[in-house]
Amino acid sequence: MEKEYFLGLDLGTNSVGWAVTDRNYKLIKYKGKDMWGIREFEEAATSVERRTKRISRRRRQRQKARMGMLYCYFHDAISEVDPDFYQRLKNSKYHLEDKDENVRYKYGLFHDVDFTDVDYYKQYPTIFHLRKELIENPNPHDVRLVFLAVLNMFKRRGHFLAEGLNAEAATDLKNCYLSVNEKLEVLYDEEVAFAKNVDFVANLLDIDVNQKKIVQRLYEEIEGVLKQQLINELTGLNANVVDLLEKAVFHVPYDVVFEPQMDIGGLLKLFRVKIRNEDLELAEQVIHYIRLMHSILGIKLFVFLNMKMYFSEDELREIYKIASYENIQLLLIEGCQKNSLENEKLWIIDQDLCIIESD
Repeated sequence: MEKEYFLGLDLGTNSVGWAVTDRNYKLIKYKGKDMWGIREFEEAATSVERRTKRISRRRRQRQKARMGMLYCYFHDAISEVDPDFYQRLKNSKYHLEDKDENVRYKYGLFHDVDFTDVDYYKQYPTIFHLRKELIENPNPHDVRLVFLAVLNMFKRRGHFLAEGLNAEAATDLKNCYLSVNEKLEVLYDEEVAFAKNVDFVANLLDIDVNQKKIVQRLYEEIEGVLKQQLINELTGLNANVVDLLEKAVFHVPYDVVFEPQMDIGGLLKLFRVKIRNEDLELAEQVIHYIRLMHSILGIKLFVFLNMKMYFSEDELREIYKIASYENIQLLLIEGCQKNSLENEKLWIIDQDLCIIESD
C-alpha cells in the first residue's frame, strides 16, 4: 500500500540536500536506512570572464571602426602634403629592417627635410602637449598634427560616429548601388534583383545571423527533416506529449481541450533554437554571415558599406577567398579610395552617381 510522503530539497550552488518524511515529518526508512542525504558537485562557473572578453572584442571593433573613418576623412588632405604618412605611421611599430621598403626610414612619423620626429618630440613631449597647442593656438597647423591629436581622442572614446549611418544615408547608398548595378548587368549579362538576391550591410557591427528571415528558414528546414527523416521519432514524441497533457488536465478542475498535433515551430521557439555565433572575431562573423545568408536565403551579392575600415588586408583576403569558394559576389562601397587588392575591380562614383572606370 502506497503512503503519502514529503520530499524536501535544499538547493545550493554546489550541492543539493534532500530528505523524505511522512506527514508527521518523521524520516522514512528504506531498506533499513533513513531517507536523507546530500549530493555535491562542482559549483557552476559564471559567464563573467567570457562576457568580459566579448565586451573587449566589441570595444576593439568599434575602436577600429572609428579610426578607419578618421583615416578616411583626413586621407585627401594628408595625401597632398605627405603621401606616405599613413604607411609610415603603420610601419612605425617595426624595426627598421622590417618596414616596407618605400618607408624604410629612421623616423616613424615625420620625415620632412626641416621637420622630423626629433623636432616633433621637442615641441610636443606628449600627445597632450600637442592637443593643448591646437586648442589654444588659433593659427593653422600641419594637417598631420591635427590628425594625430584627433586620432588620440578617437581611439578610446565612444561610438557616436554611428549616428551618421541614418536612413537618409542608407537611401543615398542604395541609389549608389543601383548605379553600380547597371554596370554589373553589363558584366554578368543578367539583372541582379535588389530585394531578392542582394543583402545590403550598412554597419558591420549590426550583422545578425539570427535575424527573423534566417531563423524562420532554419525552422522550416528542421521541420522538414523531422517530418521526412525522423517521422517515427516525431510521432513518438507527439504521442508522449499528448499522453502527458491528458494526465495533467485530468488533475485540474476545469474543462480543458488542446490540439493533439504538435506545433514544431512553437517547439523550436520554446527551446530557443538558433544559430551559434558566439566568441567569433568580426572577420569570422562576416564569413559566417555571408555563408548562412547564401546557403539559407540564396543571397548572391553582398553590398558592404566602408568594409575596409574594419579589416586588415590579410583579413580582407581571407573573406574574399571564402566568398570565392562559395561563389558569392561582394560589392564594397567605400567613402574614400584605398589600396586595391588583387582580383578587385575598382570603380569611382562621383556626386552625380556617374561611374568612372578606374581599372
